[in-house]
Amino acid sequence: MALRDFMEYLVYVAHDAENLQFYLWLSDYTKRFHAISARERMLSPIWSADQSLHPIKGPAVANPSEKTSTKLELNDMGAFYVDESTSPTSKSSRRTSIKEIELSVEDSRDRGDVGLEDAAAQPFREEIRNVIAHYITAGSPRELNLSHRDRELVKDTLKHTTHPSTFDPILAMVSLTLKNQSHPNFVRWSMCNGNQPRVIALRSLAAWVTFSGCLMAILLVLSGQSRYWRIWLLPVWYFAFANMIASYKGLCVLLYRRHVREIRPWELEDKDTTLLEDAQPQATTPIGTRFSPALGTMLKPKGGAHDSIISFSSHDPESAAPSFTTERLSPFGPNNTYMHEPWVTRWARRPFLQKIWLKKLRIQEEGLRLMQNRIVVQAELWSLIITVPLVVAVVALPKGNFY
Repeated sequence: MALRDFMEYLVYVAHDAENLQFYLWLSDYTKRFHAISARERMLSPIWSADQSLHPIKGPAVANPSEKTSTKLELNDMGAFYVDESTSPTSKSSRRTSIKEIELSVEDSRDRGDVGLEDAAAQPFREEIRNVIAHYITAGSPRELNLSHRDRELVKDTLKHTTHPSTFDPILAMVSLTLKNQSHPNFVRWSMCNGNQPRVIALRSLAAWVTFSGCLMAILLVLSGQSRYWRIWLLPVWYFAFANMIASYKGLCVLLYRRHVREIRPWELEDKDTTLLEDAQPQATTPIGTRFSPALGTMLKPKGGAHDSIISFSSHDPESAAPSFTTERLSPFGPNNTYMHEPWVTRWARRPFLQKIWLKKLRIQEEGLRLMQNRIVVQAELWSLIITVPLVVAVVALPKGNFY
């Protein structure tokens, strides 16, 4: 699974892509900030309650402890987490709490620290203005879900410094959402190999087979036929219950057996000519990789991630659809609405049966297959638990001999 897949899920399914977009920007911004000269960094000191905001004059000495970078990583079990050893929110990077920011803002107002001229000379000042306009200001295109108090505090703080630590309160909220909500939901969604119309059709088929099995059981019990004919209800109900249970996880057992998935609605082309059954495998990198918007590449993590179960595909973002690449992976751009995209109209006009029979893509991720295996095994076990006692009970019933 690629970072692009995660972004597509957040845009088209979860509708909260701004968290990942801000996280990726801050990760890259932190790296670029600590790459500039020490003298420039002194113009934007860390905002904290125990440190003055007056720019430090004279020769600047680089502070190695400030050279941190945010990492978007996934651990070996496929769980999203923040690398605490390098994240701006770690203790070693002198994390700033909301309370410290509030006290510092009030103190700076009283002292009159950092005038407009000094603030204008700070590095990346214009970029910070863009961030405020895109993510922090109420009603902005990619507005983050912040309280009014937090929003105003961060905006006031950014008037005095452009240091990445200013965003620590926002980063704490964003990283927590990505770690505990967005990524786990993305993993569960990725296990679904069929779209909603196919799942609805599969559930309907399973319900019809279950009803047919019940009707057959009634007819056999009322007849004078041997009771052993009722054993044939076992495969009928087993098939029905297994598919019914698997469908509630969004999994089609038939597609699972073929190791393919249906294309998503937003992957539809004008004539569906670009997606073939035998799609070639993509090169993959461990799931602990992260995306750098500045470089446009997948960066290799520091050791230990090569044993990850799930992997990200390392494709070139420029080879993807230009609209998605420029509007989604770019830190600055329009809002994340997709109703204007051509696939929305094509999907709405597509007949229901054609939505069921779409082109397929071969699943390459071994970790994804393992999770699907677990779902199918659980569905089959539950199907046996339900079916065997039910068939035994039907077989035990005496013959009706009505015909």
